[in-house]
Amino acid sequence: MLMKQPNLTEDAKIYTAKYKIIYKSVIREVKRSKNDKYRLHANHKSKAVWQIINKETWRTSSNKQDIKIIWNSEEITNPENVAELFNSYFVKISEELLNKNGNMMPNSVNQHLKERRVLTLCSYFQ
Repeated sequence: MLMKQPNLTEDAKIYTAKYKIIYKSVIREVKRSKNDKYRLHANHKSKAVWQIINKETWRTSSNKQDIKIIWNSEEITNPENVAELFNSYFVKISEELLNKNGNMMPNSVNQHLKERRVLTLCSYFQ
């Protein structure tokens, strides 16, 4: 970055200001070109666009943390096993609530819950 120096002539200041504008526009065009090329060659266009947006706004999805759950004195770290544990827990709780409340829900909702015993939450942990 150029630091202001009090001994620059007016011509040097004008030159520096113009050079700075040109430099920024060149950088912007290089970024745009690179991002367009990345998006055009991506298999999943919308995902690529969001990756570009997140990269440009300094948001990253690399803050994934390892998940560790202690269940019945057993340490579970595999994301799929953790998801299955959550799935079985919430299915069990919903069934207990339905039984406790005497199946107060409409038949269509009860049928939907019976058909869908296992939820797929693995995508949240990948």
